[in-house]
Amino acid sequence: MKRLLLLSGPIAAGKSTVATALVEHHQFERIRSGDYLREISRTKGLGSSRADLQSLGDSLDAATNYRWIIDDVAAKTIETRPEQDSWLFDSVRKNQQVIPIHICHPVRAASLC
Repeated sequence: MKRLLLLSGPIAAGKSTVATALVEHHQFERIRSGDYLREISRTKGLGSSRADLQSLGDSLDAATNYRWIIDDVAAKTIETRPEQDSWLFDSVRKNQQVIPIHICHPVRAASLC
């Protein structure tokens, strides 16, 4: 059974620390949107600062109704490793980004809030 864990939180909240532990101790594979955003930014001649990439992500959210995160990043990454069962997506910044992920990968959700 495939598992897709979404890790979200503000800058410096410890997401990378948790992600590293999950990768090292529980065989999760990471899915990241940063490389995708940097490539789009480079081809369009845009800046590559964190603020520039967040702005680009915001514009992609608006243009795709938040689907780019699953269609262009997560699904394509998962397709490259069909043998991998546990995936960690540590690039989710907005609640609206969860909806297309949940539609494509229906799971039981638990809130820790």
